Amino acid sequence: MAASIKPKTMSEGERKKAVSRIIASNYPNFDPVLAMVDMVHEDEVERSIKFQCLKEVAQYLYPKLKSVEVQVEDNTGKSRDDIIRRLRELDNSSVIDGEVAH
Repeated sequence: MAASIKPKTMSEGERKKAVSRIIASNYPNFDPVLAMVDMVHEDEVERSIKFQCLKEVAQYLYPKLKSVEVQVEDNTGKSRDDIIRRLRELDNSSVIDGEVAH
């Protein structure tokens, strides 16, 4: 019996399985990720489409990085310029045996 999709009566998992069965019965070796990778290597495919394919495939290979908000409370009484100057000094320093040398 051929798989069919009845969106209103199926759970998301059931729909995914039904779609997978339909694709597998018509295209036994089909893999959408590999199809996108193949598209990237076709000369006639526009750059914007290639970019979208690469973006989609990357999600399967690398975790998405989320932005992190950092809030620093300054209770040292030092000004922003003092802190920046000190950081620049540290950037130009070298560390010898765990001590910062200037």
